[in-house]
Amino acid sequence: MIKPTIVLMLGIFACSPSKDPRDTVVITQSDIDSTLVSSHTTTILGEEYRGFGTSEQKLFVLNSKGDTVVSQSDMYFDFEFRDFDGDSLKDIVVHELSNTPSVQDLLLFDRAKMTFTMVKGFNNFPDPQPIEGTGYYYSYHRSGCADNFWNSDLFYIANFKTQRVANISGNECSGEMGIVVSKVKDEQKKIVEKFPLDILEKYHDRKWGFIADYWAKNYSKFIK
Repeated sequence: MIKPTIVLMLGIFACSPSKDPRDTVVITQSDIDSTLVSSHTTTILGEEYRGFGTSEQKLFVLNSKGDTVVSQSDMYFDFEFRDFDGDSLKDIVVHELSNTPSVQDLLLFDRAKMTFTMVKGFNNFPDPQPIEGTGYYYSYHRSGCADNFWNSDLFYIANFKTQRVANISGNECSGEMGIVVSKVKDEQKKIVEKFPLDILEKYHDRKWGFIADYWAKNYSKFIK
C-alpha cells in the first residue's frame, strides 16, 4: 500500500491549480491504484519534477505547481530521469516490460514548453547507445535462433521522431552466414558492405564490440 505521506503528497499535487486547466490531467486515487512502485525527482531549469510509477504500469509526472505534465499508460517496468540527448537537461527514459530485452520509451524535455514529449518510434530501437558527440545512436536486438540472428540500427532523433539510416544484420545460425551492413532510406535497405563471421574474433566481446567499433568509425558514411 502507498504510505500515507505519499498519498497526501499526490493529493496536494492533483488539486493544485494549473495555469491552463485545459492541459491538466487530474490524478485520482484510482489512477494511483494504491500501489506506488517507483518515484523519482529531478530539477530542470529551476523547476522541480516528480515522477510516479504504479503497479498498473502507469507513469505520472507532475511539476512543482501540481500540473500533470506526463500521463502515460503502457507496459512500463520502471523509469528514470536522465540526460539522454546530451543537452544538459534531464529527459525521461522508460523501461518497458517486454520479451525483448532493453526496450525503452523516451520522453525528451522540451525547453520551450517546460514539459516532456514522447519520441515517436523510440521503442523500435532496443538498448540504444549514443555515438558520443554526434547526435546519432545505435541499437541492438535479437532476431531469432537463440540470439544468433541479430540486428543493430543506426538512427537519430529529429522533431521528437526517430529516423533509421543504416543497419547491421548478423547471421550466426544457418544458411548464408555472415554480417551485412546496409544503408536505409525510406525503410528500404541497400547493401554497402559484408563481413565474414571471423571478424568478431578480433573483439573480446565479439558482436557487441564489433557493432560499437563499426558505428563509431563509419556512422558518417550514412549521413551524407
